[in-house]
This record gives sequence, C-alpha cells and structure tokens, in this order.
Amino acid sequence: MLYVYNNNYQRVGILDPDSTEGLTYYDDKLTTSIANGLYSLELKVPKNTPKNSVIRVGNMIEERTMHGKQLLLTISNIVENKHDKTVFAEDASINLLNGYVDAIQPPTAPEDISYYANHIIENTGWKIGIVELQNT
Repeated sequence: MLYVYNNNYQRVGILDPDSTEGLTYYDDKLTTSIANGLYSLELKVPKNTPKNSVIRVGNMIEERTMHGKQLLLTISNIVENKHDKTVFAEDASINLLNGYVDAIQPPTAPEDISYYANHIIENTGWKIGIVELQNT
C-alpha cells in the first residue's frame, strides 16, 4: 500500500495494488542510484476512476523498501495514454534540499569541508565546530 500526499503533506489518496474499488497501481519499479542513496519510483495507475486525479506532478508518494526503510518520493513526471498514467517519482530529500539551499559561490582557493557545510546550515542556528585531537 502506498500513500499519496499533497505539497502541504496532507494525505490525499491511497494506492493499493489489490484494491477492487480504490486506486490501484501496477508495474512498479523502485530503484536506487547507490547503496542507501537516492531512490526513484516508476509505476502505472489506471485512468478508469476519478480518484486518479490525486496523481499529479508535485504530489508525493510514501513508500517502504523491502527492508522497511520509509521513503518520501516526489512525483516529477507523468506520461499519460488512453488507459493509464505512468508515474515517475524521485526521492523528495533531494528536492527539499534544492528548494532550501541557495547556490554557493565557488571558492577561489581550496577549502575545507566546513566551507560548504557551514553554507548549508547558515541561518539554522546550528554550528559546525572543530575537533582537535592530540596524539599523546
């Protein structure tokens, strides 16, 4: 069972492959680019019910991997034909990050990782400190 959310994180639909009266889906493929990395989902939803209107670009799908990891995927593209919608969704974390992190000016000289990390957490109240260890 998959849950569909709008951009206000309100549940607007449920997808169940075995549903007889709800919104069904089939030909689902969940893939990841790297181990424990960013996930993408492709699935098909029949257009034989008005309930498929919740399947739109920008809405999100909650999914669990076969190992129980909870995922939130943003619907990024939909290809429609006469009978169904082919849905393409990608890991919402990268979309959220892209939506909140401003572009960074490339440094003019090599910088430590803190240069980049501090830019990401700027105005969040968090700080990255330096841990110095002495070998005794």
